[in-house]
Parts: sequence; C-alpha cells; structure tokens
Amino acid sequence: MYKNVRTKFDTTYSRPLPNGKALTEALVPQEEIELRDIIDCWYRDVFSPLIALKQLDTSDKDHYITLLESRLKQLDKIFLQLLRNKAYYAALQRMLSDSDDSDMEHYLRLLLAKSTNARLVH
Repeated sequence: MYKNVRTKFDTTYSRPLPNGKALTEALVPQEEIELRDIIDCWYRDVFSPLIALKQLDTSDKDHYITLLESRLKQLDKIFLQLLRNKAYYAALQRMLSDSDDSDMEHYLRLLLAKSTNARLVH
C-alpha cells in the first residue's frame, strides 16, 4: 500500500525515505504527512523562537519567554491528544527513528515518552 511503510502502524520505515522529495500517500500514511505539517508549524511558530529567545542576552525577553512557554504547553496538550491515536503515535516513532539528535527531536522524544506513560496508566 505504501512504498516506505508496510502499514500505518509500523514504527520503522521498510525503506529509506527519498531525499528532497515531497512525501505523498504513496510513500507514507496520510497521518504521517499531517503530523509532519503539524510539527513544522509547531517548530516554526513556537519551539524555534523560544529556543532563540532563550539564547539572547537581553533583559526584556522574560515576558516573551513566558508567553511562548505558555503556548508551548497548550500545543503539547494538543500534540499528546493526537498521539493517543495509534497511527499518529506510530508515525512519530517512525519519524524519530530516522532523525538526527537535535533539540527538537529530543523534545519530541520527551512528548512520545509522556504519551507512552499515559497509555500505560489507562
């Protein structure tokens, strides 16, 4: 059904993803495409600005950091809700299995762990 994933619940890729090529439903499940779009917006609009702001040496950044951290917590809740769906959960596991070790990947691994712990509690 998919060229790079056997089923939408696989946690690893069956074949490496093509470099520089837009992903389609022929390559990976729709849930992964959607999750990649969500992560891209999350990173661009909240995570990256928060990391950059924390690295600045300016006294008036505290208010903006508080606002961004609050927004990040809100988005984390939404993200954790998405990860309750097994297809999105598997998509994130696949994506992280094929990623470098950046701040973003580290944070996403923490969210995945929170999601896993929440699954074990229920």
